[in-house]
Amino acid sequence: MTKLNYIKRKANSEDTIVFLHGFMGCAENFFQIFDLLNQTRFGCIAFDLPGHGMSLFSDSNKLDILDNAADVGSLVLQDLSTLNINKFHLYGYSMGGRIAQQIAISAENRVKSLILESASFGIEDKQARKQRYEQDRALLSNIHDNDSLEKFLVKWHKNPLFASLNARQVQMLIAQKKKNSTTELTKALKIMSVGNQPCLLDRLSSINIPIHLFCGSADIKYMEIAQTGQNRLLSASIYPFKNASHNIHMQYPESVCEMLLRAIQVSIK
Repeated sequence: MTKLNYIKRKANSEDTIVFLHGFMGCAENFFQIFDLLNQTRFGCIAFDLPGHGMSLFSDSNKLDILDNAADVGSLVLQDLSTLNINKFHLYGYSMGGRIAQQIAISAENRVKSLILESASFGIEDKQARKQRYEQDRALLSNIHDNDSLEKFLVKWHKNPLFASLNARQVQMLIAQKKKNSTTELTKALKIMSVGNQPCLLDRLSSINIPIHLFCGSADIKYMEIAQTGQNRLLSASIYPFKNASHNIHMQYPESVCEMLLRAIQVSIK
């Protein structure tokens, strides 16, 4: 029995793509991609990361022992082994991208390719990392009910990261994220904050896995992060998406699916 909730389609041990969502997201965020991949040879599996969707700390004391993103990556690997998925392509969005990096570092022999959408590699400066951790710990401290959560989410999606999403897409994201528990998300941030992990660029540079960096041209911050990754990781390639912001798979699912298949094909050669 797995410790994390998951959704899968045609997942098997050879041609499976594993998807990891971002902060306040869930496995269902990838349904559009699942539908588009349904006619291909690839199976799909997406996990609810701890504190998200149906993977709740309140339902499992096994999640309470998690201390950092590396622990979460180890848990995902254990669940994949339980499901007899031994080798796989790995797709991580934002926070899920940082978990995906931990998985690739610790299980190089199992990851066939690593696809990172709008994902940071971590914060190199220790003091800046500490400040970010304190900011994340306080992020949800003023949310006490559904109304305050909705106000927070409306403000959150006015962040430049989401500037090119249309109104319908923003409303869909807010509706999905409102299903989360603030208590659960607070615990999740304590573990998976970017301030609670080292920068992973040096460790990624030592693994022999093709790395594909998906970034939106309207997401300036993460375009710069992807460029840094390409400069420091010999196995990394950048895939910019025109007019896209942070959440590319929500904004342009068809383009993401097309580019994903192309990246995997490049990795196989």
